[in-house]
Amino acid sequence: MGVKTLVSVLAVASYCHGAAIFSDNDEWFDAAQNFLMDPEPLVTALGAQRVKRDTAYDKEFKVAALGLGFGMKYTDDANPMKGGKAYARFPLKKFAPQAHSENVDLRMSFDGGNAVDGLFTMSVDYTLSHSDGDGDEKGTFTVSRKKIGGLWKTEISTSSGGTFPNRLIPLFSISAESDRKTKMSGTYKGTYGSLTLNIDRVPGEKLAAEIDFNGKKYSLTITLNKAAMSADIVINAAGKEYKLTAKVSNESSWKISVTGDVMGPVDASVLIKKDYTEAKIEASHNNNKLLQMRLKGNRKSDGSFKSKAKFSLLGGKVATGDIDATFADNKFNIVLKPNNMDDIDLTVYMKPSFEGNEFSGATFGFEGKKGGESMLKYDGVHKRTNDGSKYDAHLETELEVSEKALLYPTFCKIGNAVG
Repeated sequence: MGVKTLVSVLAVASYCHGAAIFSDNDEWFDAAQNFLMDPEPLVTALGAQRVKRDTAYDKEFKVAALGLGFGMKYTDDANPMKGGKAYARFPLKKFAPQAHSENVDLRMSFDGGNAVDGLFTMSVDYTLSHSDGDGDEKGTFTVSRKKIGGLWKTEISTSSGGTFPNRLIPLFSISAESDRKTKMSGTYKGTYGSLTLNIDRVPGEKLAAEIDFNGKKYSLTITLNKAAMSADIVINAAGKEYKLTAKVSNESSWKISVTGDVMGPVDASVLIKKDYTEAKIEASHNNNKLLQMRLKGNRKSDGSFKSKAKFSLLGGKVATGDIDATFADNKFNIVLKPNNMDDIDLTVYMKPSFEGNEFSGATFGFEGKKGGESMLKYDGVHKRTNDGSKYDAHLETELEVSEKALLYPTFCKIGNAVG
């Protein structure tokens, strides 16, 4: 592939160890910061109109067709990441007719401090106006992120100054702290009881996790043997113990095997040729075949690939068939060909454009077909200007939904609401 691409992704994931994927100079970070500094070009492209503002907010917008209104004010206009406040109001029943709440009112505040370091405090005062005579449900949602004594501490909670008989948003508190290397602990208290979590890790050797949920104890222990390229896994779920052993070998081919006992014998294996052109996957439980799959493919130097697979589920009792997958020119296509039903064809594409090193836009979209007939098709064009003196964003999208699609009634309701 195909197959090599999959292995590469797994390898990258295993080496990340929680490292930050996006740097502070990443394009996505820049785009988010630019949006906060000047949201008007993007929100107006989405149909919002600037309105005369309340003195409490610097910028206010509304989308008349949706009954949506929102506004914002920054602590420091020159550095919006320091924080500020915002509000949003919308008629929930217009989007979801079966919703319990008629209207939603959110009042938000954010304090990011003087540095963009991931430490912040955010609170949202919410009012849900219910449509069945229950009245207004009020509360506050709070999130904070701090660093105390070398530990990163996160706290999330909902609270309310009064009682409400049929509360939609449960009251709870969650706290977690970690050194991001060797240990993590967390607690939950709320509507569903209480939970504690403790994780200890010796990098490259062992990981042990313990959970206590309402008095029931669960644990997971993973012990690594790098020299033997193996791992032993022991799971204890409320007194029931399960054991698995995973091994990797690379003699004539790459082989990944998992054996053990999880309410019966478990046996799974992945065999991959060293040139990554073929792979074989098998999995069974209680001596019953769950999955059998053979893959063949090739990958070119430009990153494009073609792959084919044959599969069987539950020994062919549920389904058998073929899978074709291709990737080229930033377009991915996969076709599932079950022998007992119509083909399912999905195409996804994303083609970014640049002016020099600056991201200037993209075309993107997807199409899903069943039995050769298009069920859902979405195409978008995004254009952006960011030359230091001006930030401008423009977005055009087009959605086509077949009357035979399962989501057709849902999209009709959304269309009627938007107008």
